[in-house]
Parts: sequence; C-alpha cells; structure tokens
Amino acid sequence: MTGEPNPEVARETEPTGSGNHSIRDEVDLGLLAREIWRCRWLVFASATVATLLAWAFVTFLPDTYRAEALIASAQSDGRALSGLVGQFGGLASLAGVNLKDKGIAKIEIAVETLKSRKFLTKVIRDHEILVPLFAGERWDSKLEKLILDEKIYNEKTKTWVRKVNGNKSAKPSDQEAFKRFKAIFSVRETNKSGFYKVYIDYISPVMAKNWVDWILNDLNETMRSQDIKESKANIQFLQTQLRKTDVSNIQNVFFTLIEKNLQKVMLANSKKEYVFRTIDPAIQAEYKHAPNRLLIVLLGFLAGMMISLIFVVSRYSIVNR
Repeated sequence: MTGEPNPEVARETEPTGSGNHSIRDEVDLGLLAREIWRCRWLVFASATVATLLAWAFVTFLPDTYRAEALIASAQSDGRALSGLVGQFGGLASLAGVNLKDKGIAKIEIAVETLKSRKFLTKVIRDHEILVPLFAGERWDSKLEKLILDEKIYNEKTKTWVRKVNGNKSAKPSDQEAFKRFKAIFSVRETNKSGFYKVYIDYISPVMAKNWVDWILNDLNETMRSQDIKESKANIQFLQTQLRKTDVSNIQNVFFTLIEKNLQKVMLANSKKEYVFRTIDPAIQAEYKHAPNRLLIVLLGFLAGMMISLIFVVSRYSIVNR
C-alpha cells in the first residue's frame, strides 16, 4: 500500500540517540561557557577577595627559622659484650645468672628516648623553655630578642596570665608543653642507615639552634648515666654471684663480664659524645624557613576562583534543570 511508510527509509532518516546527546552536550557546554563569561566579574571579584584575605592572613604569620643537625651513632652498640653473653650465657645460667641479649641496638633506644615524653619534658624544665615555647610572639632581629605575648606571660612580674578553659591552669602543664614542643621538633632517619637529622622550627633562630644543641647534649648525658648505672649494677650482681660459685669456668665467665662492664663504665666517662656523634652541627639560620607567603596567596587566589566557578555552574544547573 502506498500510504504506509517505508520502514527502511524511516530508520535511515531517524536521528540516532548518540547524535542527539552530542548536539545537546555541545549546546550545553556553549551555554555554560557563555554563562561563566557573563559572570566573569563575579569570578574575578571572588578571586580578588580571597587573595586579599590570604594576604592579610600571611602578614600576621611570624617567620620561622629551622635549626638542623646531622648526627650518627658514636658506639658499636655493645656488640662485644653481647657476644660474650651469647658465648658464655649457658655457663652463667648454671650458677643461676640470667644474662639475656634483647637484640635492641643502642642507637634505637637512643632515638626513642630522644622522642619520648619523659626526656623532652625534662629538657623543657631544665633549660626553662616553657616561657618562649608558649609566650613567644615574634623575634626582633635588630635587638636579637624574643618579644613575648603579654596576654600569655607577664615578663615584669614573671607570672602566667593566659586565659584557659576547664581545669587547665594559667601555667602550661607538662603534657601541654610536650605537645607544643613535638609540633616544632622532629627526628628523621636519612637514606643512609645510621644517620639522623634533628631539627627545630621556631620564630627565633638563636633559640632554635640552642635548643637542638641542648637536646643532643642532654641525650648523650642521659644515655651515659643510664649505662653507667646499669653497668655498675651488673658488676655488683656479678661479684655477688662470683662469691657463690667454685666452678673455675663459671668464675672465668664472671671475671670476663665484670671486665667488660668496667670497660663500658670507663668508655662512658671518657667520651663526651657518648651515643650520638654530631656530623654537622646546628647553626643560626640567616634565612626563614616558613611561611611561603607567595604560595599561600596564590592558593587563596585559586580557591576564590574555584569557589566562584562552582557557584556559577551550580546555579546554571539548577536554573536549567
């Protein structure tokens, strides 16, 4: 019949779905681009405001300086004594002596001590770091003096005046001091095994350098005193056990272990850099480490532009849905 449409012709003339979507997408993108161009002053104004806010923010940020020291292990981790314990441990056990080698390197113990709450809290107390740590506001490079925040600490009366909430006192506690100090202090192992970098970022280059020196000196002294105390206790214990046995082989073991502990005490008393040897000491920084003001302002500009573009696109989508 002549009145019926030819299905082959109908299929050929019917536009495909993908073609419709392609045309629609091109139209939508074109309209979206024109909408963004129409709102270009809004985008520009938002980016400008965000840039100005970022600039105002960075102007109040104080410069921070980094003091960094490169250190390495200064001893053989007691391997000689550990070898003797492994060699004669069986004979010593016959006399009731329990000598165990835990296999923990001295350098690993020193690193963990360096990062511990107990050690850092003692450093803060002994060297009176609490006031500059919490009340330091900015560094006067001309006078080489730290300017304190009077709302936190009254330098004339030597009293804490900061306002706190809850059960906290005006003077920061040891936990607060440890948390604040950990934020500016770090220990990192370098790519080379056995080498570590210790650094502090602070607003005063002089104090940052001094703090690094104090920390390393105190760590060596702490580890030295611990090892001397431990060795003396071992000597006393071995001498007591020596008097309890008549077996010559075991006595020889005790004599050898006592000798090694005595050597350890002598070594600890004679070496200034007992655990860590300073390869590259900390120096007073001449250039600031942070903040990167240009980067912060650029990020503010990009953030303002992105927020305004998202607003324009969202409004366009809602209106044309």
